Amino acid sequence: MFGKVEELAQQIRISISEACQKGYERRDLIFLIQLLIKYFSAIKGSPFRPAIDNVITSESAKYGFINLSAVELEEVWKEV
Repeated sequence: MFGKVEELAQQIRISISEACQKGYERRDLIFLIQLLIKYFSAIKGSPFRPAIDNVITSESAKYGFINLSAVELEEVWKEV
């Protein structure tokens, strides 16, 4: 399971970097992360969720990009 968490975290890092470069809107970023989480669905109900939330938050801040609120972080975990 830990390998999957690391893989998801890396995919999120890459996706946020690309989204920043391409000028994605907030809604597009949320949808992109939702798709990644859907692919790694086993992580959704695991105790690793806060770690993934931290990756999303720190990577967004790193690029000075879209800072997601707590409500929006909750939204990325919803099914698409």
